[in-house]
This record gives sequence, C-alpha cells and structure tokens, in this order.
Amino acid sequence: MGKSYKPTGKPVGRPCKFESPEELWRCAEAYFKDCEETGEPVLITGFCVYIDSYRDYITELAETKPEFSPTIKRIKEKIAASYEKGGRLGQINAAQAIFMQKNLGFTDKQEIDVKLSGSVSLSGLEDEAK
Repeated sequence: MGKSYKPTGKPVGRPCKFESPEELWRCAEAYFKDCEETGEPVLITGFCVYIDSYRDYITELAETKPEFSPTIKRIKEKIAASYEKGGRLGQINAAQAIFMQKNLGFTDKQEIDVKLSGSVSLSGLEDEAK
C-alpha cells in the first residue's frame, strides 16, 4: 500500500501571476499598446509571451479562478476583433485571420438539432411510386 498524504491547508501548485483580474487587464492593455506602437500583430500567443506564460495557463486560470474568466474572455475578444479587422482591411490574409480565430475557439460550422414529434404514414406510397 502506498503512502497516505494528509492535507496541510497550504496552497498547492504554482501561485497566480496576477493579484487580481484588473492587474491582468492592465498587462493586456500594455501589450495592446506595445503592439500598436511596434506594428506587431496582436496575438494570443504574443500576449502569453509578453506575460511570460503559455496558452494553457490562461485557460487554467479562467477555470480555476472564476473571477479571472470575464477578463480573459475580454482579452480574447479584443484579440479576435483585431484578427477580424485585419482580415477585412487586408492587413492580414483572410484565411490566416479565420485560422487565428479558430484557435480562439470560434467555429465556421453550425450544428442544428431538430426534434420532430408526430407520426408519418407510409401507406399508399407504393402506388404513387409506380
């Protein structure tokens, strides 16, 4: 039988890089401004590099600390808007803009779930088919 572990009450895992969602948003604003000044495209991966992190960290932060979720959604929406604007204005290839938006979770397919009720009579169809 393996070792048994008792909870210590101490925090487990890597500490959050940000004290608050507002601090995360301030970092995002600084990144957006930096991109504007340097002419670099606004990218989710670029933002992650800017904050010395990775994409999974952003996703995990939204899941484990719900108070950060609206801010992260806001950041992703602002980045998606830049992709859309760049694609429409010809600043970036339209296919590339679509690909980049798909990486943010957007889809270009639509699923429709249709539920019908009632009955269908097939009697008399053989006579009509002749």
